[in-house]
Amino acid sequence: MKKIFVCLILLMSVFTIKINVEAKTLGQFKKELSETEEKYEKNQLDKANTEEEIRVTKQKIVDLSNEKIKTSDEINKLNDDLKQLAEDIENMQSQLKSIVNYYQLSSTNSLYMEYVFNASSMTDFIYRMAVSEQLSRHRKQTIDKYNKLIEETKNKVSELAKKQVELDKLEEELSNQISRLGENLATISSAAIDIQDEIKSLKSKINEYENVYKCKDDEEISTCQDRYYKSTGSGSFPSAAGFYRPVTSGVITTNFGYSDYHGTIHYGTDIGVPHGTNVYPVADGKVVHIIYKSNCGGNMLFIAHKVNGVSYTSAYYHLASINVKVGQVVTHDNVVANSGGVPWIETWDNCSTGGHLHLQMATGIYMQDYMWYSNFEARSFNPRNLVSLPLEGGSFSGR
Repeated sequence: MKKIFVCLILLMSVFTIKINVEAKTLGQFKKELSETEEKYEKNQLDKANTEEEIRVTKQKIVDLSNEKIKTSDEINKLNDDLKQLAEDIENMQSQLKSIVNYYQLSSTNSLYMEYVFNASSMTDFIYRMAVSEQLSRHRKQTIDKYNKLIEETKNKVSELAKKQVELDKLEEELSNQISRLGENLATISSAAIDIQDEIKSLKSKINEYENVYKCKDDEEISTCQDRYYKSTGSGSFPSAAGFYRPVTSGVITTNFGYSDYHGTIHYGTDIGVPHGTNVYPVADGKVVHIIYKSNCGGNMLFIAHKVNGVSYTSAYYHLASINVKVGQVVTHDNVVANSGGVPWIETWDNCSTGGHLHLQMATGIYMQDYMWYSNFEARSFNPRNLVSLPLEGGSFSGR
């Protein structure tokens, strides 16, 4: 009973997959090319705007750094002024002390002696006393003025110190902004590479459909291809009866679906294998697309299949080498590639941490029924629906 239930689920999955396939015309592909080129133009505009924002932000940091240097110089000058003011006050206090001592001495019984030995006359003595009082008063006023100036200077130093802290904080914020903009620029640049790949692939395929298969704009690709195959008697998709594992042995390291490790949807199944392992097609088919040195996926191979009248596309990522070319017909026993994914060997592949093969399967024929990679991902389904693979952590041997 359990086996019957599993078979029913598999049949329902295949049926659901089949009805989602939509045939495309050459004209629709040309429209997609135009949309992709517009997408690329927008990407380049975003890139230019982000680069300009980075330039402006960097200039702000330079200006801010200059302002910090100026503020630091002002603080140092004010501290020097404070030191000089303190020295001046100390000198004045010493002079004032001498004057006060003299004044105090003149107020004692030794007045006569002071008069006798220092003043030439009483008038002279009174004059000397008045001068001493005036000097003392002036010194006190000057010291008070200097003390007030010291207090004002200290306040300025405190304000400049606060300004320095604010400038440091602003500089840190701008540096963080530079980092964020840099990440955005890297994402935009990476997307530009992917979009350029799409444009290149679209132009190549449109050229092939127009000049090889002689497709018309309002004609479905599959129709003109079938016409070509019948007229030439070659190049058609081989009929396949079932599916096979892509390697002779391995361990399932990541399932299809949401992955905590990836933090997003994982559109295929990862199979842990040693670097250089032979990779086979999951069924007889035809190579429809190859991507070399993608920054996330590395070398990527796409093979189209027709099994029991239903069209599928299988994809193999993180490859060390690819042994076939686009348009080549292959069987499930052909070694079409060798596995890679080792980051210090395939240095361009940023989405792999170790040797493995990523197997992904989708409905329809990629680069015929649809061309955008996003559509390929949208049509992807669990390879385990058609290929006998154990659950995550499980190992297998044999195809």
